[in-house]
Amino acid sequence: MSIAEKALEALRGGLQGIEAGPRKTSHKDPRKDFEATFKLALEEVNGKYISGTISYIKGTHPGLWERIVKAEERISEAWLRGTEPEFRKNLGEWTNLNFRAIEIFEERDAQRTLFEHKGKIGNQFPGEVNLTKF
Repeated sequence: MSIAEKALEALRGGLQGIEAGPRKTSHKDPRKDFEATFKLALEEVNGKYISGTISYIKGTHPGLWERIVKAEERISEAWLRGTEPEFRKNLGEWTNLNFRAIEIFEERDAQRTLFEHKGKIGNQFPGEVNLTKF
């Protein structure tokens, strides 16, 4: 379970004990909106996600992977503290880092496809001689 999921679970658990009805304080608890905001960001990332991205990034770009994990930790910390500006900032960073990871993985696939196409001439592979052209 990721840190963000743990924070979501903790938030849900904390809200279960609150009785329904009007709040006695005049200020709004921003953590109520955090779940919806986080889900929207997650849907955005999942909409672009390509299977295999995480394991590829972990193995080939450990610095990026570490930044993603740390951003996720900061999201959870801000969520638990209820600090909306910090939550939104960290969520934006996490989302952008995930998009970058997906782009890197897409570039790898594009380069692999280009290499495969450059290696072929018609149905010919590198090292094969096409005698029908002579």
